[in-house]
Amino acid sequence: MRLWMKLGIAVLVLVGAGVGVYFLVSRGQGGATPAATPAAGLPAAPGADTSRRSALSADDDKDGLANGDELAWGSDPLKADTDGDGYLDGEEVRAGHDPRIAGPNDKLDGDSGRPAAGPVSNQERLAALQRAPTIDPYLRDDISYEIGGGNLTEAYEKKVPEGQRSKAGRIDFALAQPIETALPRPGSLPAAQSTTPALLRQYLDVAEDYTVLADQAQFTSAQSALFLNANPGGFAVMQQRFASYQERLKHVPVPEAALPLQTLLLAYSQAQTDALAQVSEVYTADPVKARVAVRQAAAMDQYYFPLIMGEFTRLHELADTL
Repeated sequence: MRLWMKLGIAVLVLVGAGVGVYFLVSRGQGGATPAATPAAGLPAAPGADTSRRSALSADDDKDGLANGDELAWGSDPLKADTDGDGYLDGEEVRAGHDPRIAGPNDKLDGDSGRPAAGPVSNQERLAALQRAPTIDPYLRDDISYEIGGGNLTEAYEKKVPEGQRSKAGRIDFALAQPIETALPRPGSLPAAQSTTPALLRQYLDVAEDYTVLADQAQFTSAQSALFLNANPGGFAVMQQRFASYQERLKHVPVPEAALPLQTLLLAYSQAQTDALAQVSEVYTADPVKARVAVRQAAAMDQYYFPLIMGEFTRLHELADTL
């Protein structure tokens, strides 16, 4: 499954016999591509997605930067001035400044989304790296990823006369169904330990598992088997790998600086485990619903990729700086 996707191709596309293009870009190619059309006249944050659901398009802290854009920038969606320098986060982004770093050395370098080169003290750099984004607004209690609406394949067939049914029509029907993209709040978290370079690297050795989070080949194989051969086994394997990854996360010592990422990864892996399980479980009886479950998993990947990748980068840099 591809947690590292370039968001320039971040929209789920269904082609040919219904194969979904999902988790398309493998890790290690420079991060996300900015969205082409940022909302409300703001420059696009690195990896920003401007088509998010209402919870992400709201502006809870009234700083001129939508919650979804705060997620992409790594700023705090519940704090109007994340870096405490006297300027609202939205004002900073409009003016070409990084909302996470207090001035004066916080100007963005063109469209890269990174602060411009300049004299920054070790203390300032360390303070910036120790700031973690707030993810609580994206967590929900008692959340369910079960696709509703009964049997969606039967619903499509009742709606469309037999002579007018088509693969394209079923795909469009699946795309019109509601999906859940919030994350489930983890039931419990381990007590965080003091942050040291060694503990950070130990944590990242477990958490940064690209064989689970960035396996483009596995997903390509799974979707081909599902949509071309009616075989959901590939998605069942992916679901099992995510469940195993989540169990490993639960037993790794967590440094305090990584606690937000640990929370996010536990929530994300649970969401993907549930979504992928549903794909394999319902396909035989309801292939349209299985398509919706694939789209749900893809949408979560699209929404949370900027924050997860940004946190891996931040913690690596923090380990090198401490």
